Amino acid sequence: MNIKKVIENDFEEKLYISKIDEVLNYLHTFSSATFFEIVRRVGGSERRMLRLLDEMVNDGAIYFKNNKFYLSTISNYKSYLCPICNGKRVYTNEYDVSQLEEVFNNKPVPTLLFDQRPVTLETTINRVLYMLSNNDVNNKNIVFLGDDDLTSLALAFYDKSISITVLDVDKRLIEYINKMSKKYELNIEAYTFDVTDTLKDEFRGKFDVVMTDPTPEALPFTIFMNTCINLLKKEGIIYTSIYSSAMEKDITLQRIITDMNLYITDIIPNFTEYQSLKGLFSKSDLELLKKYNITINSKSICFTESLFRMIKSRDTHTIKVSYKLEDIYGKAQKRAIKDKKNDLVTSDYLTSVYDIYNIKDDKIRISE
Repeated sequence: MNIKKVIENDFEEKLYISKIDEVLNYLHTFSSATFFEIVRRVGGSERRMLRLLDEMVNDGAIYFKNNKFYLSTISNYKSYLCPICNGKRVYTNEYDVSQLEEVFNNKPVPTLLFDQRPVTLETTINRVLYMLSNNDVNNKNIVFLGDDDLTSLALAFYDKSISITVLDVDKRLIEYINKMSKKYELNIEAYTFDVTDTLKDEFRGKFDVVMTDPTPEALPFTIFMNTCINLLKKEGIIYTSIYSSAMEKDITLQRIITDMNLYITDIIPNFTEYQSLKGLFSKSDLELLKKYNITINSKSICFTESLFRMIKSRDTHTIKVSYKLEDIYGKAQKRAIKDKKNDLVTSDYLTSVYDIYNIKDDKIRISE
């Protein structure tokens, strides 16, 4: 098997070699699986897993029939995950999505300029329901540090009395959230905020709960966690998503959480599901989608992350870090800054976005 046909960067080779055994083990356990079941339970990014499965089919390790992948052996095992929530502990059946769907579908197009990667609408709703189920909403002052997934609006639609603040670097997103808040008479106030800037006193120590979804790399994750700690009162709750199924696992982010004296109360695997974006598929990838009769829509997933719930106590503290602005960019963000053709949307649209944020010398200059 030629793993070079699967990966896009050499550092991915170890991960996707390990996925071969994981796919075989999963199919040995459960006999068969659809493409997105494999992406959800085995991991990896959807484009690379599509190529990997194709290589495994071509190699004769597995076969494809009736829209499922199989081993030649038949298993008696079955999954005992809750068929309603699929292990997430909440389900969306009773959430009225009618208003939110329209708002969600008309939000600003995501840009890798700010490392935005949209989650599915179901994930946005599940986040709200999980917070509600943990008694982290009633009589709480809630802030979203970055909210391109519009969880703030999903929460406000559920209960218009909840006090919600949104801080985000994307001016388009802030304008949109404020516009929707006014239109639907929601209790949301959204402000433009660059996490590399000093937090204003009016936000410091004001909130009971913060939700954020930063780049899952040590430096940007630390900066976002520092800001979360500063946003919260002496005690408070942090929600975030880390441990991407498309990345090798290590203890780095967990060590940062421990060093900050944050207490992890909940870890829900595969809770956060990121949308699959057809615009990122190459021509050969699109041919594989057709070969395996796979349809990409708003419910299709690219990869997953675990939902973390953490408690700030009186012993919690920030970690001092020094950095240059370009040090905190994620891999996809770096590619987009270098060449806007690598972004998620069309070049005509991106021209206006990149003009707004004054992209020069491969750097974002938001604060100027």
